[in-house]
Amino acid sequence: MNKNNTLTDDDPCPFGKKYKGIPLKDVPVSYLHWVWENVKDGPGANELRGYIFENMNVLKEENEDLI
Repeated sequence: MNKNNTLTDDDPCPFGKKYKGIPLKDVPVSYLHWVWENVKDGPGANELRGYIFENMNVLKEENEDLI
């Protein structure tokens, strides 16, 4: 996390059977889209949703059909 307590590309994904602990830059856009649509609260949810929101433009470039 950076000094503003927001997740960065190098921070580990806070949850998920397959992606927990994986650097966010390596998590597929399809999973981040799933999180955005389906996870509204819980441990790490607000931080990860904030990361997705902050990186929405880049994520759309990677896969414009998602998010």
